[in-house]
This record gives sequence, C-alpha cells and structure tokens, in this order.
Amino acid sequence: WSDYVVPRGFSVYTYMWGEYQSPGFTCKASTPVMARLARRFLKHGVRSIYRCGYGETFGCEGPASYVFNMLLADPAQDENALLEEYLAAAYGPAADPMRKFHQAFDERVAAWAHCFNNDRKWPWPREKSGHNTIKAIYTPTMLEVCETSLTAAEKTPGLSAKAKRRLELVRHEFDYARLTAETCMLYD
Repeated sequence: WSDYVVPRGFSVYTYMWGEYQSPGFTCKASTPVMARLARRFLKHGVRSIYRCGYGETFGCEGPASYVFNMLLADPAQDENALLEEYLAAAYGPAADPMRKFHQAFDERVAAWAHCFNNDRKWPWPREKSGHNTIKAIYTPTMLEVCETSLTAAEKTPGLSAKAKRRLELVRHEFDYARLTAETCMLYD
C-alpha cells in the first residue's frame, strides 16, 4: 500500500478481538503488542479503525486498550509511563500487585498475538483448536501468579469504590479464563 496516496489516510478493519478467535472470550491483546500496532498504524497513515469484536475483556485488557488509544492520540508518548499512569488511576494503592497480574497476562497473550509482532513465531498449533491455545496461554504458573497478585490487590486497604469495581471486573474475567483453562487441562 506504500505505492498509494490516500489524501485523508487509510481505514483498517482489525480482527484482534472477537470470540471467533481461538482464545474465545479470554484475552487477546497485550500491552506491548498493542503499543507497536498503534505506532505502525500511524506510521502508515491509518486514520480510521474498525474494531471487529472489540470489548470482551476490558478488565484484563484494560492496560492494552488504554496504551493503544493513548498512543493513537500521541505516538511520542512512552508506553511504560502510560502503563504506570493506567495502573495508578485504575487501582490506586493496589497498583503494585496489579502490575504483576497484567505483566503475567501480557507475557502469555503477546505470544498468541504473533500476527501483530513479526519477530515471534507461533509457539503452538493455532489451527488445531482453541483448546490448545487456551492451555498455552493460561499455564499453571501464569494462573498462579495472576491469582496471587489479584488476591493481594483485592485485600489492599484504602481502595476507592471505583478501584474495587475495576478489580471485580478483572476478577470476573480472570475467573472465567482460569476455569476455562482448568477445564481444558482436566480434559487432557
């Protein structure tokens, strides 16, 4: 498309979300991958984005959505500073345990989102089943780190009503992903 001039920029249709993806109703977007994607879109003159299936996991994907949208507004911003801004605003005094939670998610989900990250190879058989994808993303170690971090965040004193509500949303989404992964593991 670099040979074409579009006076007002390109419009893209993204397929990063949607329950039709192999992770189903669990996370699909990691913060680092979404930061690279936002910058790539702007570099190539994208001015309009249609997000197919957007919005299944705003709790667990909250940092990724925030960083993506903030970088679309100003790609010169530092994605790590944006992540810290999100954690402080969303969770207040529970920012530290939630940083660990979201880092664990980002590490595993980033591997799945390989199609937005050219330097990584698909580490498991995507075409075979969502069952394999869920087990590959939600490993027992990852689930343990997330459970420990989320439990610590929920027990943090001095949380605002909004932070508590956000943690409830993350808990709801995480429990769904954890139970789905545990079911896949038990099936095997």
